Amino acid sequence: MADYANLPITAVGNLCWYDYRLLLRDAVIHRLSQTESGREYLEKCWMLDQTEPDRKRLGERFGK
Repeated sequence: MADYANLPITAVGNLCWYDYRLLLRDAVIHRLSQTESGREYLEKCWMLDQTEPDRKRLGERFGK
């Protein structure tokens, strides 16, 4: 995470909790997006996070 944020490792300990978690999340997403398997994993995570149906895609797929 320190490399992603371009911060010295000592400065990471001084970040507030919210900033640390936000940078950590972004760093993990950035790292996973570097590989094909990581992008597939992120796509699956995004799909599992959706709570509303994609009515347009469903209509295209099932002909309504």
